[in-house]
Amino acid sequence: MVTYCLDKQAERIEELLVMYGNLAFTPDGYSVKPAGERPKLVASNMGCYKWTGNMVMEQQEGAASGRISTIWRLEVPDLVWEWIESGSNDGPAFGYTLKQGTLRWSIADGPCGCEGMTHGSGSVALVPIHGAATLVSGNFILSGGLYRRMSTSSADTSRISYTDCGEPRESPLPFNWGVITLTGPTLTAMVCSRALTTSAWTTHRCGPGT
Repeated sequence: MVTYCLDKQAERIEELLVMYGNLAFTPDGYSVKPAGERPKLVASNMGCYKWTGNMVMEQQEGAASGRISTIWRLEVPDLVWEWIESGSNDGPAFGYTLKQGTLRWSIADGPCGCEGMTHGSGSVALVPIHGAATLVSGNFILSGGLYRRMSTSSADTSRISYTDCGEPRESPLPFNWGVITLTGPTLTAMVCSRALTTSAWTTHRCGPGT
């Protein structure tokens, strides 16, 4: 499979010529028949070179039981993803690497927490990458879960310091900062700018008997 990305200036082709041939032209009227899958031309208006956007996420510890003890908030306002050119344009999906991003984090008590004794905030530069940060877009996938969608799961291993119930603590960030699942929204054409926003919000109250 050969792909071209029109978002990249060097690959903005205007004409594509496909030629078939054989070693002889006899018998007269002989036509070339592909041995496997027939040739197919696919065009997509999804972005393929660079995506920019932001991420906002909130994680509530204890939400499953209705007794929220701690609330984490993560925000990245300046994400820039860029196409991984080497070897990534040989299939129906495009891969991207993170080129820019600053993660802002904060931690605070929930309704069932330590009455204000859990707190902390700070920021982490996501580039150079500490851990994993990849993005995939299904530009030429014609059906299935990745059709016109993106998928990523990015995690940073930088260590942060905060106060947990009055006690100082140092640990890595507790969960992935960037998650886009295949159940997310279908992407439409983005002509003027390649914008990507992902967010995750949940709301719970402290359960009975607290």
